[in-house]
Amino acid sequence: MFSDDFDTPVVDLNQIAVALSYAPPTLTEINISADCQTDVMVYPGLSTKGSLQTLSNLHSVKSLQIPLVFLVGFAQDTTKLLQDKMPRNIEHLTLGYDLSEFYNTLSEKYPDWEWEDSAVFGLLKSWLEDWNSWTPCLRGIH
Repeated sequence: MFSDDFDTPVVDLNQIAVALSYAPPTLTEINISADCQTDVMVYPGLSTKGSLQTLSNLHSVKSLQIPLVFLVGFAQDTTKLLQDKMPRNIEHLTLGYDLSEFYNTLSEKYPDWEWEDSAVFGLLKSWLEDWNSWTPCLRGIH
């Protein structure tokens, strides 16, 4: 089913973090997206491993677009905090709630999103209650 070491059901966030560590200090925009497609009728369960905590060290980043699952994982975990991963000088944040257009139409084929909506709002609330300490330049969230 998987053709090589890169075509797997595991998103290795550490690999993305390593790539980001080579970003020039002038990097101001990051768009990270994911798309889940396969040519067969059986879809593998997806998972993530590692962390994107490296994002918090990218002080020149003003705009970040990223799937929420890459920040907090599929499994609900109230110890994960957005403020631990946000670039300090971020101005615009876009959080995606799914991994692709296929996620909504074929959701039974993909991993369960274990986060309750109230827990996601709690995650956002814990960050936004003191957002100016964590991200003083924040101007918008989508």
